[in-house]
Amino acid sequence: MRSRVPLFLAVALAASLAVPSSASGQAQPAPQGSGAITGRITDSLHARPLAGASVQAVRQGVESPTLRLALSDQSGRFLIDSLAPGRYAVSFSLPLLDSLGLVIPDHLVDVVAGRASDVQLGLPSASTFRAAACPGLELVPGQGAVIGSVVDATTEQPMPRATVVVAWVENSFDRATMRAVQQQRTGSVTADSTGSYRLCGVPSDMTLVLQVQRAGMASSAVDLMVPDSVGLVRRDLSFAATVPVTATAPAPRAAADTVAATVRLPATTGNAVLSGVVTGPDDRPIPDALVRIMSARVQARTDSLGRFTLGGLPPGTQMVEARHLGYGMARAAVELRDGRTAEQPLHLTRVVTLDSIRVLARRTLYAEFERHRSSSPFGKFMDEDAIARRNPFETSDLLRMAPGFRVMGSGFDAQVVSARTTNFGNTSCPVNVVINGIPNQDINTVHPSEIAAIEMYRSPAGAPLEYQSGCGLVVIWTKR
Repeated sequence: MRSRVPLFLAVALAASLAVPSSASGQAQPAPQGSGAITGRITDSLHARPLAGASVQAVRQGVESPTLRLALSDQSGRFLIDSLAPGRYAVSFSLPLLDSLGLVIPDHLVDVVAGRASDVQLGLPSASTFRAAACPGLELVPGQGAVIGSVVDATTEQPMPRATVVVAWVENSFDRATMRAVQQQRTGSVTADSTGSYRLCGVPSDMTLVLQVQRAGMASSAVDLMVPDSVGLVRRDLSFAATVPVTATAPAPRAAADTVAATVRLPATTGNAVLSGVVTGPDDRPIPDALVRIMSARVQARTDSLGRFTLGGLPPGTQMVEARHLGYGMARAAVELRDGRTAEQPLHLTRVVTLDSIRVLARRTLYAEFERHRSSSPFGKFMDEDAIARRNPFETSDLLRMAPGFRVMGSGFDAQVVSARTTNFGNTSCPVNVVINGIPNQDINTVHPSEIAAIEMYRSPAGAPLEYQSGCGLVVIWTKR
């Protein structure tokens, strides 16, 4: 891990970003007495056309150079016409490149009257991104970097000497015990005099948790992932003192197949407001989705138009989360400030098709539950009547007295862990909560009144093989 990194990185990419005109692009007509520049931009990281890039051409060798702009279309092509003959510097910009602070060299193109000069442009390779982010270090596939800057959420001023801590969970297999082993890894860097930082050598395609620490206080934690296809992510952070530093790193959720790490800090408050719209397939609004800020106890349900508003929120970089049954969880980092309203849209991806479940008879829907109850002597099973007799306030109450389980916290932040083992150190082993076939859900995502049946397995013994159950398993079937 290294720090003291320049915010803007100049990358010598002329050879990889532009190639000579191809034969297919040499015979394009142009207006009399003027020429044109045409071409195509390729997203070489994902082997597809790059749409929506801003292309600019500046005439060279003249006293008053003029700037001409164009946007690449869905096929990645662009055209800048009615150009006076001469030499032009052609470049393109993209929010991705701007956010990473990468400066791409211009490509010089000669424009001839009556013709169109062709130029092929493209994003640099992942290895180039890695080399630009961490000069002097050889980052191989599977490794990446996070760069950014830290500012004070109140003054908006850079925060030199702030510590940026990163944590993640690594998984391995212990052949001696024939068990999966999960270990938390951590690292940290100190921001330079401009508040800039860089974390080099972090794992790619894996959830990372970042937290800013300064003067014994820690900010809320945010999570991100470095795509291995790019090898680099920029994350700017704003610091607002949230809790005293009690550990060297934020704690990610230990489950190996959890989509995003969960940081459980004491709830905080403030005067910031967040609003937005939750959408699903075809950008249709999703009503009754549950939205919350990870570091606060404030939560809200979306209305019939998918809109939500959360008030009384802490300032700084925060994580907002949206959930709805039948959809994958959505999370995004947001910048909140006291006395201001921020806007953040959230998009959910359909995981299961609930419509197909509705056409099944209720007896068929819970046939799996009945089969498990009749064949497994190791599980604990509760149907709708048994749940009603317990009169639980929230679903986690059903497991508080169940052998082999321990419930940490309450409300939406409640987590069910195994009472018989830990992953490492003081990190508990989280139970896999499956709701209508979707694994790794929060136990209180559904209310007890919505549950038709629940299965509990404190170990893999007797648990359904289709679900991960190393730390225990809870399977919930809802009435919907």
